[in-house]
Amino acid sequence: MRQMCVRLWIVICVFMLSQAAWATHQVGGQIEMKLVGDVPGHYTIIVTNYLEAGQRANAQTGGTVGIFQKRDNKAKGQFNLTETGNRSAVVFTNAFCASQQNLNFVVATFSADLYLTPAEYTDPQGYYMSYQTRNRNGSISNLVNPSQIGYTFYLEFPALQQNGRLIDNSSPHFTAINGE
Repeated sequence: MRQMCVRLWIVICVFMLSQAAWATHQVGGQIEMKLVGDVPGHYTIIVTNYLEAGQRANAQTGGTVGIFQKRDNKAKGQFNLTETGNRSAVVFTNAFCASQQNLNFVVATFSADLYLTPAEYTDPQGYYMSYQTRNRNGSISNLVNPSQIGYTFYLEFPALQQNGRLIDNSSPHFTAINGE
């Protein structure tokens, strides 16, 4: 009897460890650039990450965004993001179905208040921002070793000043995913 209990305990432990190995990280996300409008060149940059809940998701604490000139990929600057508040769970309409598929995602939002001098952003080809993270969802089937391949979030924006005139521009705003 004791030997059978030990074997059962080993089977349970192996099963639990294999389930923990399925917990990967990045599921998706987006980057947004929102014009604040109080002074020229004042923006809020928002990065939304959709992560599988767990230890790796808890370790995600922001990151660095780079700004580059599209013409020649010249670095214009970089800034750090900080988490904006509490993380929220992605709510699934059919919770039972989601639990059967081991779907347990959280939304983590990071942002930065950014002042860009419009006179320094006049290139007619525009600019881009790049935010990189690592560890995609391990269940992706068209990548070799997806949990070791990162994501790059990319956002293009036009010159902030064209022909001496200020250009007010924001990127599209994406609503939160709905769990369907």
